[in-house]
Amino acid sequence: CHDQLAVGLQREAAAFVVITREDTARRLDLRPAARLGGVGTGVGAARDEDASALDASALSAAIRGAAEELAETGLRAGWALCDHTFEARRILEWQAAVTRTHALWGEPHRLDAPAQRIGHLGAAALPFAMVLAAEGWRRGSAPSGVALAFAGSDAGERGALLLYSNV
Repeated sequence: CHDQLAVGLQREAAAFVVITREDTARRLDLRPAARLGGVGTGVGAARDEDASALDASALSAAIRGAAEELAETGLRAGWALCDHTFEARRILEWQAAVTRTHALWGEPHRLDAPAQRIGHLGAAALPFAMVLAAEGWRRGSAPSGVALAFAGSDAGERGALLLYSNV
């Protein structure tokens, strides 16, 4: 049993997404489930450095970069999808980043952290968030038609995606 538990703890999630231009999707007779509106990145302190999680400059930069289109359209993201587990450092970083990017967020202002329910997602975090958002929109259970998904690494890289419902 102990060996099975150890093997189980080493597993990570897997997800994939097909990203294509709208004209290519039409030509291939594909019905897009969502639209990618923007991508942003940032690099901050590594996990083992003594920097404060409340700095949040890398996550704030990633969110702002992904959401440039929101500032132009006046729309707001009401749904955040992240890779957080129960690590306090990342939750504090999110709290600081959402404060710094408050103008990009609107109602209902929901945060989903699927890793808290199903386990560490690793490199599949952003593709999984894209799939989760698309399925939420397709099934009518999403809290908002505009979502920001974000994830990060222990080395300090942060990435964010702006997603729109295509339903």
